[in-house]
Amino acid sequence: MKKEAEALTLQIKTMESLNKSISQASINLSLEEEEQVAELSPKLKATKKKIEDIHIFITKNRNVHTELKEMCGSLRSTINSVAKEYIRDKTSELEKGGEFTREIKRLGEIIRNHNEPKSRLCEKCAINADTMPDTLKSIPSDITYEIFQEIEDKTWEEKAYKNTETKVRDPTTCRESSAKVVFIEPGNEKMAESIQRIYLNRYPNLGEIKEDYGSLYQAISIRNSEGVTCKDVQVIYKIKTEHDQKHLWDKLQKLKEEKKEGGTIAFHHLKSTSVIKLRKILEAVFQGAKNRLIIYTTRRKLQEQGEGNPKDRERTTGGGDRNTYALILKSTGDDYKDTLAKIKNTVQDPKNAKHN
Repeated sequence: MKKEAEALTLQIKTMESLNKSISQASINLSLEEEEQVAELSPKLKATKKKIEDIHIFITKNRNVHTELKEMCGSLRSTINSVAKEYIRDKTSELEKGGEFTREIKRLGEIIRNHNEPKSRLCEKCAINADTMPDTLKSIPSDITYEIFQEIEDKTWEEKAYKNTETKVRDPTTCRESSAKVVFIEPGNEKMAESIQRIYLNRYPNLGEIKEDYGSLYQAISIRNSEGVTCKDVQVIYKIKTEHDQKHLWDKLQKLKEEKKEGGTIAFHHLKSTSVIKLRKILEAVFQGAKNRLIIYTTRRKLQEQGEGNPKDRERTTGGGDRNTYALILKSTGDDYKDTLAKIKNTVQDPKNAKHN
């Protein structure tokens, strides 16, 4: 036991040395103001300053050739790109330093456990079992995609879901949402299958959106029996998904920004993602937002993935399945009047009908 502790101590010292050398490379992530570029390398900083001086000279003088102005603009764009790449590389080094720090803490905990009495270790195990570290009670307010990756596989308590719910229903026919989202999954770009085909049949202009992210606004006028015309505007967002989950995260962030005033948004499940995973992504992206997010799915999808939730079933189906009745008419030579009388008798007394 002592030898193992000594070996771990040596490993920690080595990692602390590496972490210290990495942490010395401080970095500033903003390029908006001149003084914030102080951490750039001296040569890069000097080059950027010269180009800015040329730009100022061109701005103050009118008789400068157009081609020279364009060249200066191109140089400014290039040097800014180089500066951003430089900062990105430095940031990557700092992130590696953070990984070293976390590993050092982990190894330090192991050494402390080696030196603690067994009774104390058992007490700590009991505490950990009570706190249930793999259970998430609430989403961090400053959540990013990187943080989401650390918590997505945990068991989320129901109270962690503030904005989302699931319903078993066709999203194209619901009227409770001010916006709908149709996901275009890989291999179904022409919207020829599944729910995408239903959306295309209902909103043909969706086929004209070729970008990864686009929206369709449709004005609807409804006139009631009293002659009053009500106007409504439906917006349908078309979002192309990829196998990369980060791509979906970024597109949903854009949607959140567009719908920051609030409102209900209708989604549908994805073939490549479980309903619970999609719900977690939506909950994380819209954390702190005013939106109500409804994921419309099928009972079959929930059953296949073992995600059936009694609350969801109660919310969507009224606690039970709906019985469907059918009238089967056989030609017996009766006239039209007699046939209608039989139908009326059956409808008034459903016991006369056979149903499943």
